[in-house]
Amino acid sequence: MEDQQSKIALGLIVKLCENEELRVAANRANSLSTDRVWEFRRIFHGIINNTPTEQITALKLFMSRAWFSRVWILQEAVLAPNIVAQCSSQLLDFEALLKTAMDIRFADAAGMLRALASTKRKLEEGKMPVFDDVMALASKSQSTDPRDKIYGVLAITAEFQPDSEGSFYPDYTSQVPDVFVKATSRIANRQNLGFLRLVCPEHQKSTKGLPSWCPDYTRIGTGLVALGSKKIRDAVTLEGHQSDIKVVGDRLLVVHGFCYDAVDKVAHDMKGLLGLTSNMSGDQWMSGKRGRIETLWRTLIQDEFYNIKPAPKAVGLFFSTMVAVGLGFDKTMPEDQGAIDQELSEWSSIISNLLILEPESRPLLPNVEWVNERRQEHLYTIHECSSIPQRAHDAGLMKELRQLLRSALANTSDKDLAMQVLMMFQNGIAQKLINVHSDTCFFTTKLVQRCSVGDSSAQTGDQVWILQGAWTPVLLRPLENGNYAFVGVLYIQDMTNDEIKDVSRKQEIQRVSIE
Repeated sequence: MEDQQSKIALGLIVKLCENEELRVAANRANSLSTDRVWEFRRIFHGIINNTPTEQITALKLFMSRAWFSRVWILQEAVLAPNIVAQCSSQLLDFEALLKTAMDIRFADAAGMLRALASTKRKLEEGKMPVFDDVMALASKSQSTDPRDKIYGVLAITAEFQPDSEGSFYPDYTSQVPDVFVKATSRIANRQNLGFLRLVCPEHQKSTKGLPSWCPDYTRIGTGLVALGSKKIRDAVTLEGHQSDIKVVGDRLLVVHGFCYDAVDKVAHDMKGLLGLTSNMSGDQWMSGKRGRIETLWRTLIQDEFYNIKPAPKAVGLFFSTMVAVGLGFDKTMPEDQGAIDQELSEWSSIISNLLILEPESRPLLPNVEWVNERRQEHLYTIHECSSIPQRAHDAGLMKELRQLLRSALANTSDKDLAMQVLMMFQNGIAQKLINVHSDTCFFTTKLVQRCSVGDSSAQTGDQVWILQGAWTPVLLRPLENGNYAFVGVLYIQDMTNDEIKDVSRKQEIQRVSIE
């Protein structure tokens, strides 16, 4: 039976590889152009929708095999000049499998294969992948020995190649924490703090004895897209200051930077964030040209939508559904009617206050009157989605909404638009909210009142630092001995690279020791 399933799966892979229209669309989609990504999805889903369920099931089973998750496969597949994939008695050119991965979006292994294809191309072009990119691969891989999270990628990581500082070889006599610290120290000594994005919250670390700044490579953090309307791809450079990052005694990370601000008020859920924002007075609100509501929805999705930064303004029409997800309006209600009434009363008060502060944002805010009625039916989110075409009319954003939905036909009914809205929300925005806000919290900064997203353990008094060599702003917690503990990376809405450069010229650069 298993061999028969393999035959069916491999047959579908060959079919996808040989589809010229799909291959061209997949190559174009690599440019991350929104139009081309949507064109690819249209073609791919057209093929999949006309593929027998038996074949789809077989392909899912094939792509879920444990082989795809082994960390050692990374080196084996990338470095081998010629590979043939064998599944039971079936043989397949591995290159075909890599090409198919560009098309398959519903299987976990597809992400691994796409990354393998990209890494293989880099090596063929003479470019050795860097640590940050390789660890993004390794984070999805499995290994029996935790040390293999590092040892399994040594041969394909630029920073681990032999140099004047010597070689980095597998040593299974070393303890797991020592291996992780040694590997991270090697990266830090190359004046790169990109690994800070990989540090998961302290309470999630399963490897004990690690410094706060060292990632637990068995539980790599997802990181946050930082710095407002620009996605940082290079380390922060403080003008006029030479980078001097080093690890002292395998425990102390010594870096240079400046304290930009501090955490003021913290909210651990959606209602807290809305309340925090609505209670801020006008002179406290320093969000530039944007109002509260626009700043809020951009913060919730970290101002990115399908690789577009800043996100199109029409995405704000989904704000009410974002709120519904955050508040769990479609979940089972508590049996205590008094608790329900109290929650709805608090919610209604917050929204009413936001309407008073910013009446022009009414088309973007949730309809409080619908909450109790639709929530009992667990249909509140669907109801809000169905109202988005009308909200777009009211806000003068119908043209932008159609562009967002790739629905340029003027005669498309509001009912059809509403269905497209619901599909976009379920397939895109809802999942992004879950990914972005897993184990995070919201807070405002103290000096420059800005909405921010950071580690769930963030607390009032934690400091926002800009560090030489880091890819994002970071949260540091002052310790009694004058050193700091690393809390996590963070996202600050409306903060840009240009602002960092301007502020850094006026700040005193300090030496910081992180335990």
